[in-house]
Amino acid sequence: MPMLIPKTIESEDDRAFLEQLFDAHCVRLRRKAAALTQSRQVAEDLVQDVFLYVAAHVRKFRQMDSCTLRHILDISVKRWCCDWFRAEEVRKKHQSGSLDDEGFVSGISAAADTEEAAIENLSVEELTEAIRKLPDHYRYVIEAKYLLNLKDGEIAKELGIGKASVRQYLTRARRKICELCEGDTHETER
Repeated sequence: MPMLIPKTIESEDDRAFLEQLFDAHCVRLRRKAAALTQSRQVAEDLVQDVFLYVAAHVRKFRQMDSCTLRHILDISVKRWCCDWFRAEEVRKKHQSGSLDDEGFVSGISAAADTEEAAIENLSVEELTEAIRKLPDHYRYVIEAKYLLNLKDGEIAKELGIGKASVRQYLTRARRKICELCEGDTHETER
């Protein structure tokens, strides 16, 4: 499985660094993820996600020594696996939830569910462009939550606000992403 290097990585030095890092650690990380998830395909996807994260922050990773890099990669794979398990639990809960009279799964916010589904259907380019258009405070919480994999409490502490405010910002940011992408879709249809 080759590494998917984003087109945004223009520097040949950065590309060479990423390829070398991938070649040196991919097999070991894939085995670790497969042992945790019990799925070869999920393990491959999670390892790709980790390396896409590294690619997005390549300058920061190039400054680390090899021992630190190895440790960070190991922790990242473990964390991505934990996130995958949490997401699986949520998916199972949603799938086994009972439908109410209107056809909605009880206990789930229909609006939030619709927004998440809409965001999942976006291409990487559409999502990236929408995130760039967000106001700074929304963009930060989205990046902190989904790119840096920070927990709501960690984001709250960093911003000096409550967890509930972080969740509110995330909800509003997801809603804004949907609006921005919906606006782009309408513009291209004209």
